Order: sequence, then C-alpha cells, then structure tokens
Amino acid sequence: MKCPHCKKEIPDQAQFCGFCGNKIVHNEANDGKQKSGKKKALIVFIAAVICIGISSIAVISLMTRKESEKKTDETTDETTVIDSEESEEKIEPEKDTTEPAETVTFDFAGGELEGAATITGLDKNKQPVWTITTEVYPLAEFLPVEEIGIHEERYYYVEYGTIVAVNLADGKELWRNDEFGGAGIVFDFDEENTLYISGHELPDLFVVDKDGKTVQKLEDMDREYCWPNKIEYQEEQIAITFEGDGDYNIVNAVFYVDPKDYTYINPEKPDTDGKEPEKADSITEQEVYEKLAEYYKQGTEDSDGADLTVMEGSVNGSVYSTMVRCAMPGNPSASQLLYEVQVDMTNGNVTQTRVLTDNQVTTFNLW
Repeated sequence: MKCPHCKKEIPDQAQFCGFCGNKIVHNEANDGKQKSGKKKALIVFIAAVICIGISSIAVISLMTRKESEKKTDETTDETTVIDSEESEEKIEPEKDTTEPAETVTFDFAGGELEGAATITGLDKNKQPVWTITTEVYPLAEFLPVEEIGIHEERYYYVEYGTIVAVNLADGKELWRNDEFGGAGIVFDFDEENTLYISGHELPDLFVVDKDGKTVQKLEDMDREYCWPNKIEYQEEQIAITFEGDGDYNIVNAVFYVDPKDYTYINPEKPDTDGKEPEKADSITEQEVYEKLAEYYKQGTEDSDGADLTVMEGSVNGSVYSTMVRCAMPGNPSASQLLYEVQVDMTNGNVTQTRVLTDNQVTTFNLW
C-alpha cells in the first residue's frame, strides 16, 4: 500500500510510515475488499488452472482412445479376415470315410416255433456298414429266411417266399418279388444277371430278371419227380436235378429247360428192376380231360380247387385246348374265366395262361 502522507510504498499492515514517520490509519472496509478481491482472483486463477488441466486430460484421453480404437479396428479387420478364412475351412463338408460293404454275414436265430434273420454288410476291415433284421416268422421244414448270397455287387436273399435284392455297398433295397413263394432253395445266375431258382416246396423253376420282374414260373414240371437239389445255367439250357421220384426214391433225375421258350425234356423214370418204363402209345381226349380235372381239384396258387371247374375241351392236331373257370366271390352260382389251358398230348406238357388278371404263363407236366 502507499503511505497516505508521503505516497511511499509501505507494507499493508504497517502502523507507521517508515519514510515520514506518520501514523497510518487503516480502513478495514477497503482492506476487506482488497483481500476479498485478492482471494477471488486467486480462486479464479486456481479454477482456470484446474479447467486447463481437465481440458488437457480430456484431450489426451480422447486422442488416446481414438488411437486405441484405430488399433482395435485394424486388429479386428485382421482378425475378421483370419476368422473368415478359418470359417471357410470349417464349413467345408466332411469327407465320407465310410467304407462300402464287401462281404455279408447271415445269421438266423429263433426258438422252437419262430425266428428271424440278421444280415450284416462288412467292409474290408470287417467292420459293420449296414444291417438288415427281418420280421419274425414261424418255423417249418425249411428256414423262412434263406440266403442266396452276393452276385455282381448285389446281395440276394429269400424272405418267407419273397426274393429280395439289395445294394451290396450300402444295404439299400433294390427290389422285392413276392411271386416266388417257395422254400428250400437252389439257384443260379446267367450272364444277364437273371436269377433261376427252384424250391423243395415249389415252384420247380422260377425265373426273375435283374430288375426284379418275373420272367417264368414252372409250378410243377412233373409230378413223378420232386425235391430239386441243384440248378445250373448252361450255355443254352437250364439243368435242374430232382433228388426224388413220386415214390420218394432217390433218383437224381435231370430236367433240361430251354430258356428261350421254357420247354423242357422230361427224363424217363428209372425202374428199380432195370427195365424201361412203359410208354403210352396214345392218350384220348377224355383221358386228358380227366387228368386235368384231377389236377385242378387239388388246387393252384389262386384257388384251393373247390371252386374250379374244367370245361370240356377240343383237339387240334396233338394239342388239347380247354378253359378253367372259378366261382365269383359272393355269387357261387356264377363263374368267370380264370385260365386258358393247352396240353401237348404227346408228352403231357401243359401251358396255363391266367387270363383273369395278368396273363401270367405257367407250365407243368400232366403225366
């Protein structure tokens, strides 16, 4: 402050002037204002410093955060590219490492009255690839499920009279043919993969092509022979060996069937005395009719025989032609044509055509 007397600069709280010696009278209000002003100035200064500091910190923090975000974005971009590449590798479909089946095991298991078969395809390492489990069937003289085996990348078996073909590699079913109906089987294939099969329990010959369609069915080739135990496809004929004769003697007679028209050579029945069997020089029309009536009375695959009627036929050369009618369901007094029948009177070969439904041709021998 200045001395009010000599105008020299003296301390604010001085009681006397050090220059002129006069007493200094202090004005408390002014001093308070000066002090207050100084305090306010100090506070403003401090606040300004704090604001500047905070602003500096905020700017630095913002710059740091932006730098950090920039680095993070760059890292994220790189990571995204890497993840994308890895993702593309991950979504590639896995290669199928399953080996196709090369061999098959067949197992039939059951009790005293019924049973089922389990068929398993195995790969080259003998590991299971596919399994088929059949239904449970009643047991009889022959197993209800029988194995035919592997042929040309397929596996065949007979399930309760139905022939089944599956793909060897994966076990998928290719076709079923339920027109066979036999059991106790023997079989062979030709070069066209046509299957020839016989059954101890009929038919004597059943032919099915590679697509599962029935080609021919010879129900009963000759009633003097039974139990086919071997069938072999040869170049121009099918050889079927019958183990027994009509009297259940072991004879092993061989029938030769022409695969073009399925006519066959009927071997002569061996005689136990070594004599040639007697041959009929001729047979009458009436005798053919009577033999047909006797045959159809025993029933066919379409009827038990009780509702079948053989009509009187006619002869043209050596061929006897007739019709077989059956009763209509729900109206026994009426009948409908079931079969057209032709008999070769020289050898007894019969050709039967089922005209009622599908014109399926069946051949057999009448004597």
